[in-house]
Formats: sequence, structure tokens, C-alpha cells
Amino acid sequence: MPVTLTIVNHFAENWRSSRVGTSEKLLELVSPKEHRRTSRVIQSSFDGRLLGENHTSSSPNGFVWAAINAYSSHHHLCIRPEDVWFAIITQVGFYVNAHAESLRSFFVEHEGKKELEIRVGGTMETVDFGALAGAMTHLMAKNVKDPELRTWVMPSFSTTSQTDIAVASVLFMGAMQKYFSYTMRMLCGIPSVTLLGEVADWADILSRLDKLAQLGEEPGQFADMLKPILRNMVLSFTEPSSPAVIRFWNSIADKHQMSGSCTYSGWIAAFCFWNEKGEAQLSPKRCNGTWQAVIDSKNIPAGFCSVPVKVDDNGRVFDCTMIAGSVGIQVRSIYPYFARERRAATSSGDAFLRVIQPLSGWWICENESAKEAEAPQTEIKATRDELITVDKACDAKLQRSAIHKGRRHTQSTARRRDLRMRLSEFSELRY
Repeated sequence: MPVTLTIVNHFAENWRSSRVGTSEKLLELVSPKEHRRTSRVIQSSFDGRLLGENHTSSSPNGFVWAAINAYSSHHHLCIRPEDVWFAIITQVGFYVNAHAESLRSFFVEHEGKKELEIRVGGTMETVDFGALAGAMTHLMAKNVKDPELRTWVMPSFSTTSQTDIAVASVLFMGAMQKYFSYTMRMLCGIPSVTLLGEVADWADILSRLDKLAQLGEEPGQFADMLKPILRNMVLSFTEPSSPAVIRFWNSIADKHQMSGSCTYSGWIAAFCFWNEKGEAQLSPKRCNGTWQAVIDSKNIPAGFCSVPVKVDDNGRVFDCTMIAGSVGIQVRSIYPYFARERRAATSSGDAFLRVIQPLSGWWICENESAKEAEAPQTEIKATRDELITVDKACDAKLQRSAIHKGRRHTQSTARRRDLRMRLSEFSELRY
């Protein structure tokens, strides 16, 4: 139990330092440097209630300055185990960062910085960043030499709170920042997922995957990537509230954009194993017993196929094509059991078209005649020839005077853009 010691026999003095009312102001006073770098405070343990119900003054080192002020200005001092422990590991963190390379072999096996990433459903406004910091330390524990290092760092005293866990987590991250970079990734997430049919239907798909291995190495790898996905879909029926199942549905796709490219990771990439020419286009890597891959948005293949068919209509023969597959997204109003969301949508005048579902279907089409098929090819060739001519003209104009070149080169560039757009339209029509 707590203990109080009487040190000297005189009354304590009143605290006279000013009170801070907001977390942003507290940050500004504690570290003007960090505050200047900040556009806004996203989240903080210093909520309005804490600061409103308690007289809080800023201090760049709460423990040290509290002790000094208590001693020199005659105030009662109250400290927790965490106060002392945080002071210790903060100091150790300074030392580790100053001697990171000489200590590298003690802490980690890798060179440089290893990126550690935590993924969670939600948005920056809804997630608990303190909890994310705690989760990050578990990931760190798997990537340092000493598996007990995290246990040593984290407080587990009788007074330890969730805020203390978050503080220690960030201090641990800070001490290891020369060895790791940290990413906290918010996934858009799906409000709900409805799997239609019976659990036996999904188990049936899973059992059918075994046959793929008979087709060769690539189909076997394709099956290996799909099996964990289908197992989780089966578990969605039997264990719908399981954290593992929720994590699965929160890892469908993770979007990455860089230098004009857009890629997606997550288990949905497994369904893009081959391109439309049947060429394997993924470089899957095994991680935690499952395969992971990334697909460029430009390389997501079609979800349908086409097949030529001859139709003999009572002696009259037609060359036709059948097209079938997953070719649309059907949008419906909110299911009846989303009553609360439906009420909110109705009150706002929303049409509540919020449920989307892949749409499969088919067509059979009569092919155009050979003469009709030739016409677009002729136009494509003419467009390509003109584009080559315009490209050469643009190169030639670069040799002319700046004023003359500037005016005409702009005109040529516009024409070149139009021609390329036209070729792109032809390409889209072919598919």
C-alpha cells in the first residue's frame, strides 16, 4: 500500500504556476519546437476532462522538475513507480540513439531501418493511437534479438494504467528508432460483409481447390494462396465474431500510391494471379503461414472471358461470341436489419444505396463481318501513322527559335495528345 513520509516539520506552500487548459497548449509550452512542426493535434491522452478537473502546469520534465520544485519551494511530493521508470527509460533511449551503431548488434540483426507496420480498421479520427503504439511494441519484440526486451521495458506495476502502457510504448519506439521505422496504417474497412448461401457452399469451394495442383506448379501455388482465404470465409459462418475473422475482412486490400502508380496488397491480390494472357504476374511471399502479394491497379485482369461460337439457325450459320463473367457491381438499398443506419439515412434524405454486390452475367453476340472488322483496323493504322508524323514534327520544331517553337510545339503536343487518346479508345473497344 502507499506510504507517506514526513521529511521536515513545516507546512507546504501553494503551487503558483499557471494552469493549462488544452492538450495543444500543453504541447506548445512543453516543446515549442515540436509544436511548430504540428498542424493539429489528432489525439492525446490529455482530454478535456483530465485538464478540466485537475490543475495541470506544463513542464519539459515532469518528474525531475516536480522533485526540484517540491524540494526547493516546499510542496508535498507524490510520485508513482511509472514516474521513476519512465525517467530511466527516457534516459536510456537518449543513450541508445546516440550510440545506435555500436549497440546495433546487441539489439537487432538487420542493417539500416526495418519498417514495422500495424494495420487496423477505422480512420485517423476513430482509432486508438495509444493502443496502436502498444501493438507496435509486440511487433518490435519479434524483431529484436532479446524477446524479453519488451517485457523489461513495459511497466506492470500496481499503479500502471492504459495511458502508462501507451507512454512506455512510445518511449520504447523512440529508443529503437534508429533500427526501425513505424507505420500505423488505417484500412478503410467494410461496415459489414454478408456471405450468402450455406457454410457447406463455401466449404465446397475450399475442397475443390485441391484439384488445381494437378494442373502444374503455378495452379498449385494459386490454390495455396486461395486456401487460407476460403478457410476464413468458412470460419465467417462458424466464428463470425472471432478477432481473426474480423482481421481477415479488414485486410482485403490496402492501397499504395507512389509516383503516379497505384498498387493493392491484401488477400484480394490472389484473385489476380494471372493476366489475361495466362502469364503469372504476382510475386507472392510467404508470411506467417500465408501468401502475400501486390497487384498494380493497371494489371488487375478482366473478370470475364469470351469464346467464339457458331450458331446454326435452321441452316443459316452465324459466327457469334459468348461473353460471361463478373461484369458489374449491383447496388441496393440498406438491408432491413441495418435499422439504425436506415433511420439515419432516411432522416437525411439519403437514398441509402449502400450495399454493393458483384454482378455476374453473360451475352451472346453476332460477330461483325470481315469487312466491318477491317474498318477499325484501317482507322487504327491511319491514326498510328499520323502520330508518328506528329512526333517527328515535334522533334524538328525543338530545333527552331524559342518563340516559334513555343507556339507551334504547343499545338503539336495537343494534337499528339488527341491521337494517343484515340488509340486508347480503340484499345478499350477491343476489350
